[in-house]
Amino acid sequence: MIYLEDDYGDNISHFGAAIERQLINSGRIEQVIKELEKELSVSKLYNSDNYYS
Repeated sequence: MIYLEDDYGDNISHFGAAIERQLINSGRIEQVIKELEKELSVSKLYNSDNYYS
């Protein structure tokens, strides 16, 4: 978690938090999650049939 208190004196954390918040609000994070779920659904790595004969 990013602390937004100014005790650390680094503005880059505030900028990173703002970018992340904007990505969440715009739906980009949800889009990336759906793309990854779609890609992983065709992966044979998570298919238990590949591990048992």
